[in-house]
This record gives sequence, C-alpha cells and structure tokens, in this order.
Amino acid sequence: MKKVLIITYYWPPKGGVGVQRWLKLTKYLCQQNYQPIIYTSANGLSPLEDYNLKSSIPKGLKVLKKRIFEPQKILSFFTRKKPSSDVLIIPKPSVFKKIILWIRANFFVPDSRCFWIRPSVNFLTEYIKKNKIDIIISSGPPHSMHMIALKLKLKYNHIKWIADFRDPWTDIEYFEKLPMLSFVRNKHKKLEKKVLTSSDLVLSVSSSWSNDLMRQGAKKVFVLTNGYDSEDYHYNVQKSNANLFQVGHFGLYNKFRDHTFFWDVMRKISHNSPSFHSDLKLFFTGEVHSSFMNNIKDYNFHR
Repeated sequence: MKKVLIITYYWPPKGGVGVQRWLKLTKYLCQQNYQPIIYTSANGLSPLEDYNLKSSIPKGLKVLKKRIFEPQKILSFFTRKKPSSDVLIIPKPSVFKKIILWIRANFFVPDSRCFWIRPSVNFLTEYIKKNKIDIIISSGPPHSMHMIALKLKLKYNHIKWIADFRDPWTDIEYFEKLPMLSFVRNKHKKLEKKVLTSSDLVLSVSSSWSNDLMRQGAKKVFVLTNGYDSEDYHYNVQKSNANLFQVGHFGLYNKFRDHTFFWDVMRKISHNSPSFHSDLKLFFTGEVHSSFMNNIKDYNFHR
C-alpha cells in the first residue's frame, strides 16, 4: 500500500471549497488502496468553518498537525474583523489598509503562511526519515504549501511530488494589481517556475489554467476538475422540476470574478421569458464580495 503525504492548509473544521477537494479525494484514495497522511495546521485561520465536514474524514485517517504563526491574527485583533480571502482585494482602501496591503504584498512571499514553511520542512523531514512516503501532494493556495513540498523534494528526490493548483499563482486575477516591488514580483514568478519544473505532475482544475501552467514550464499537467461526492446527495431526481435552470458557483466570488455581462444577459432573458425567471435558481457556495447581495437585488434575482 503506497503512502501519500498530503500537505494542505485547508482541512476540517475549516470550511469552503478549498477544504472539500482533498477531503473528498482522500476518501477515494483510501478506497483505491492508498494510505493518505494529512499534514495541516493546528491553529490556522479561515473565514469559514464547517464542523459537519468532520464526519466526512475517513475513519482511521492519520492527520499530522503543527501550529502556525498567523500574521492575520494581528490584523484581525486591530480591525476586530474575521479574516477574509478577499484581503488582497480592497476597492477603496483607507490609508491604514493601503499600508497593510503594501506590507502584505512585499514582505510575505509567497503568502502570509510563509512562516510555516521552515518549521514544516523540519517536522516533515524527521517524519519521512521514520516513515516511508511514496508520494507527496501539495495543495495551493496558499502556495506556501508548494514551497514546503519543493524543499522536501530537494531532500528526497526519489519521492514523487504532485503539485495541485486549485487557483493560479501569478496568473490569479488580482496579482498584477498588487502594490509589489518589481523584485518581489519577479521572486514570485521564479518560485512558481521552480515548483512547476521540479514537481513530477501538476494538477489543475481547468483546461485554460492547465495551458497556462504548461506555458510557464510545467513538465506534465493533468486536469482534475472540481466535482461533487454523489454519496452526499440522496434526493429523488424524478421528483425534481425538470424546467429548473440552475446556475452554481462554488468558491471565492470576488469583484474580479463578478462579470456584469453575465448578469445583464440573465436579466434580459428573464425579462423576455417570465417562466425562465420563475424557474431560475442561483447557487453560490463560498465567500462573495461585499456588494454581491446588493447587486443581486438590483438585478431582481433576490427572490
């Protein structure tokens, strides 16, 4: 039975889509005669929590945890607000937030979890010495998880490494808008290329992102789209309304991902076809930007 070390920041009771990808894949790895071993943070921050997800953790799964220093806790203390995945996307930041954003963009590479890299590498190096590991999987963002795996790969070149990109790194929609110094921006790109060229396999969630990763130097890319666990759904399909038109978005929905042309088209169709409007169902699972609900009301999709 091959042992698979999965390095992921997001794990129950953290909530959101980033948790469920490897929570569910771990379940099916167990069924395929692999032995997954999870490495995650003991005290990490997350804007979402879902304690119900603990019931999806395979019985007997080994979970390694190590405490992490979280700079966002300091920020949350002063702002009195929960951490947000949108922390790098502030439409009209105050002077204080501009300073915080500049510090975050230039001193925390590749992200605010960078302080976890060295202690994690030391911890996992000792663990691998005592336990045979066949495959390492790193899941990012945060891309510090890839940096941990990269340093382990340099120590143990015989271990296969799969780098899973749930989101792009330097091609993420807001990267070029961050107030980074030029040498910091170049450092991100060099680190990303090092991960792409050193890993044995890169996973991507879409064909377009896969092509981008290949263009940046990845040796081998496989598209593993986000999906769902059929065992989580037990409704009778025959009883559902066949006329329903359902649109779903699962994950972070920030202002850069909110496209007015989509809503304009949906509103136009709804206006021309009242039955379409009555049968339209919208599902948004995950964080949405602060103006999302107001926009929905403006488009009359708030039924």
